[in-house]
Amino acid sequence: MWFIWLIVGLFILGGLQKGRWWVWLIFVLIVITIIGIVITIIGEIIERVEQKKKQIEKEEKNQKNTGKEPDQIIKEVISLGLASNSEASSCIIKKKPKSQINFTKIIDASANNLLNETFEIKNFPEKGKNTKPAKIKIDTNVIRQNVVKNKNKLMEIPLFSNYVFHITHIDNLRSILKSGLLSHDNPYKKIDISDQDVNRNRDKTEVVYGNNLHNYVPFYFNCRNAMLYKTQKEFGKNIIILLFEKNIMLEDGVIFTNKNAATSDVKFTNDIEGLLDNGFINWDNVNKTRWEKDGVVNVDVKRTMMAEVLALNEVDVNKIHTICCQTNYIKDFITNCFAINNSKINVCRTDKYFF
Repeated sequence: MWFIWLIVGLFILGGLQKGRWWVWLIFVLIVITIIGIVITIIGEIIERVEQKKKQIEKEEKNQKNTGKEPDQIIKEVISLGLASNSEASSCIIKKKPKSQINFTKIIDASANNLLNETFEIKNFPEKGKNTKPAKIKIDTNVIRQNVVKNKNKLMEIPLFSNYVFHITHIDNLRSILKSGLLSHDNPYKKIDISDQDVNRNRDKTEVVYGNNLHNYVPFYFNCRNAMLYKTQKEFGKNIIILLFEKNIMLEDGVIFTNKNAATSDVKFTNDIEGLLDNGFINWDNVNKTRWEKDGVVNVDVKRTMMAEVLALNEVDVNKIHTICCQTNYIKDFITNCFAINNSKINVCRTDKYFF
């Protein structure tokens, strides 16, 4: 190879000495090509360094998260939507920031494996006061019962499938896989597929459990609804559906609606047991496959099919179970471009959820 380049170099050098214009042109093109190759290689090196740096930062963050303070563990245990309105749990939530926590025994942080033990939390007095610390008893058996209760209630809900659904544009997938699924007003979203009229209604809607609707990440119980139909018609094959395990419904800050959240007569609840109340939500209508009959639109069915699960602020990318797309080309693109093969996320081409 070096021999060929040597001959080419000598040929160009000779042509340059004789002042031939076309040799000058070849020389300039070769120089530009070499510069382009060098810039490309440098760009790839920088990108790999950045990816490695982010991976290291993520690993360090995960390591820090494993060493959680007892105060954080208590908050997480209660945040699973698992603690009842018992006196003990109320005391923990209202605990003053300066209070210190002292465990007499260690809690197994897994909500499913809470020990049948009674732990002692001590609210130590401020400095300079000799008052003995007040003791609050936490019966973890009660918390454990609530864990089981909520999971059992979840199993009783007649969901469209074992998943809840988030509809988005494929151009938003890179930021989702990088930063997680964020609420509406996030800076990473490239293409907004939402209906602007509906968004204005969501802005006008009163604060729900202390937050604006745009502070929540929206999911549907049934993705084959009017929203999907509209976005598929507008964006075609670029629409993808993210499937999340239904267990995210048990997380802290999650609320539920009985129809599209922008509807004027929508109802909200943060109690998963409310989803078993026929007076709150009509599951027959939620799980329907059509909202019109003989060309006549049933507005109530149309809105109820868009009943929502609203997760506060963000949902971790690790909660994604499957990415559904409409063509094998897009499936291969997602799998190869985002290295999905190396993750636990599934990618599938399916007609089951699309129109």
